[in-house]
Amino acid sequence: MDLEEQVTTAVVAALREGRCDLGIFVEGPSVQDLAPQVFAHDALVLVLPRQHALARHRKPIAFDAVLDQDLIGMNPGAALLQSLQSAAEQRGLPLRLRMQVRSFDAVCHLVAAGLGISVLPRAAVEPLAQAMGLTCRALTDEWAHRRLMIAAGAGRQEDEAVRTLMAHLTAASSRQEHSQNAKARRSQ
Repeated sequence: MDLEEQVTTAVVAALREGRCDLGIFVEGPSVQDLAPQVFAHDALVLVLPRQHALARHRKPIAFDAVLDQDLIGMNPGAALLQSLQSAAEQRGLPLRLRMQVRSFDAVCHLVAAGLGISVLPRAAVEPLAQAMGLTCRALTDEWAHRRLMIAAGAGRQEDEAVRTLMAHLTAASSRQEHSQNAKARRSQ
């Protein structure tokens, strides 16, 4: 079995064209023909160097507060970048993209080097942020709470192995979310 990371649009295209058995992607594109299921919930966070002025805030931060900052973003086509651009456009302000890279790891290295700040998925970035001495702050914006979807590729929906893997991954994700929610309630 091969595992490949792609942006949402590429994942959905691969699913439709039958080039992959299973795909996980950010909710957004029209995918009714793929019969997707909710896989997980995904909160976006602001990623900052510890010495950054916004890192001192303990409460969630509005995206408006970062639009005057240099941002490190993902490559064009990434659902995350599209969300940031849309949020900036709705406010009538440009998104100040200083650099665009292919991975969360690369983004975090650039933030750690003081080249800008970023917005990334909490679950994916927290271990990196801790290892690199970065601070994560929640965003107040509704669009910063996303759903990840899972779907079988065209012609693969009835494949028993694909359905079994999909059920296993969905159940594991659900257990992990419940565990994280319980941990968050205990720490409040």
